[in-house]
Amino acid sequence: MKPEEKLIKRKMDWEGLKVKSLKPLKNGWASLPEGKIFTVSSWSRGLSMRSDPCECCGIRLSISRVSPNDVELLDIDFNRKLIEWNSKRKRVVGSFGTHIVLPTNIKPVCN
Repeated sequence: MKPEEKLIKRKMDWEGLKVKSLKPLKNGWASLPEGKIFTVSSWSRGLSMRSDPCECCGIRLSISRVSPNDVELLDIDFNRKLIEWNSKRKRVVGSFGTHIVLPTNIKPVCN
């Protein structure tokens, strides 16, 4: 486990990270090869991910319920900044339900 992966403690800390598949993945529409790059969109019964656009046709596929053991966190500067940013977010239960709060002194990370 890489040092960055030790910082991922909560499910919402995965959101926005770039990962690479360690084995072929498939959904109801297509089969995706090993080594495909994905962006994690959320976690519900596993990772929900969206692939980077295909180089030849530009299509992007979504896949869900992927185990974190089936992907590898890419070692890029953007991921390190996003892990730090995600670690400062907090989930708050209020009178209107649950929402995520970000301290005001933290700037969002942009691509």
